Amino acid sequence: GPGSAPVLVAVGLIVGGAWVLGREWIGRPYRAPLGCWIGIITGGLVIVLAFCWDWRNVADGHLPNPFPWWLFSLGLVGGYACFVYGSRADRRRVPSGLHVCADGHVRHGP
Repeated sequence: GPGSAPVLVAVGLIVGGAWVLGREWIGRPYRAPLGCWIGIITGGLVIVLAFCWDWRNVADGHLPNPFPWWLFSLGLVGGYACFVYGSRADRRRVPSGLHVCADGHVRHGP
């Protein structure tokens, strides 16, 4: 129903925030490339657009039309995908032959 969209956004923010804080705690801050940040912000803006999609109809005093789940899903999945890709992007920047330890330090070998 209409309450599930804000709950999905809230859960995503909580999980994403916990992920970023966890990485900060082990000394590996979230460092996504600029393209990922643009994708995350665009996903958020698309979600806001989905919530405001039927504003004119409501402002004219009519009952709201069905929620645009297609638009909301596009923003949510797109934003999540960019966030996850960004969280994995710095792993690809470690030169071959090096290993990132759980504490964030880089060492030689497996």
